[in-house]
Amino acid sequence: MTDSHALILAGGFGTRLWPFSRQECPKQFLPVLGGNSSLLQETVKRLLPIFPYERIWVIAKPEHREKVLSQIPQLLQDRLLLEPVAKGTLAAITWATRHITDRYGDVTMGAFPTDHFIPTVQRFQKAIQIALNWAAAHDHLVVFGIQPTRAETNYGYIEKGLTLDLIDGQKVVNAASFHEKPSIEQAEQYIHTGQFLWNSGIFVFRAQTLLKAVKIHLPGLNDLLTQMTHAFEHDRNDSSAHLKDIYERMPDTSIDKGLVEKMHNIVVMPCGWTWSDIGLWATCYGLSPKDEAGNVLSGNVFQRGCSGCLARNEETGLIAMIGLKDMFVVHKGDVILICPKDQLSSIPEILNDLQKEGLDKFM
Repeated sequence: MTDSHALILAGGFGTRLWPFSRQECPKQFLPVLGGNSSLLQETVKRLLPIFPYERIWVIAKPEHREKVLSQIPQLLQDRLLLEPVAKGTLAAITWATRHITDRYGDVTMGAFPTDHFIPTVQRFQKAIQIALNWAAAHDHLVVFGIQPTRAETNYGYIEKGLTLDLIDGQKVVNAASFHEKPSIEQAEQYIHTGQFLWNSGIFVFRAQTLLKAVKIHLPGLNDLLTQMTHAFEHDRNDSSAHLKDIYERMPDTSIDKGLVEKMHNIVVMPCGWTWSDIGLWATCYGLSPKDEAGNVLSGNVFQRGCSGCLARNEETGLIAMIGLKDMFVVHKGDVILICPKDQLSSIPEILNDLQKEGLDKFM
């Protein structure tokens, strides 16, 4: 697609990977699985054969502007959109879509999170090309679905409907329903039926398809997007107080919950490529090489009699562990996290408590 654009979502704080991921330097700017490339850089590498730099956009927080430009020096500066206020993906994707549409018309777009591990890159690129071509010819939003491997409660699920198309081996299936982060009992039921896929969070669509859905289902948000357009016409400074005031009134939720679940013209393409969401410590543990006792050790770590543990030391001191089982220990900066594997889902709650107690400096 000569007119397709990529929107990379780099605005999150990566709370589930705390304290490795911190507010001043979230996970998207870090090499989460080791190596030299950050998650943001790896995302750009996957997309470059499809989208040249002039059609790659990054949306991020204002405080991370220099990090984005230093990690992707080829990015055109006007392709970096800075959210005036921290919001969810609904505000980020719809604002970026409206902004790109105002400049280039009804283009075909893909929205891509940065916290994905996709080793089968060529198969991924082929599927994205198919999705861009299909979305350009249909008034549907395309989402990629992942075949579940476990009853995971941290992911959203998509129920498959009828198969609508088959293109070069890639199925296009009607999305019958969406279900946000279920209970373990619900997740097990979804797996048992074989009719559900994990929601990857990768969306492909024609810009007008998405914006038309906003007009229908979220007229208040549509009015705010129009106000954002008018504000940009008079003040190109994306940190202006007027722009911030408008963006502050945007809904603070995910695009899945805020819009996609309300739409009826959604299709899902089941992924034929390997995918992992590396926004979770449990996933990082699963993807990392382990010793004979099932431990994942990184940095200056000494253990005796431990099994099933992850220990990551980003500092010069020593982590010494004796007789631990299924424990995660992470040391970065002025924070040490010590957490049983089955309590990792409580990390965001801990961060909320830190904020309430005035301990924001440790977040």
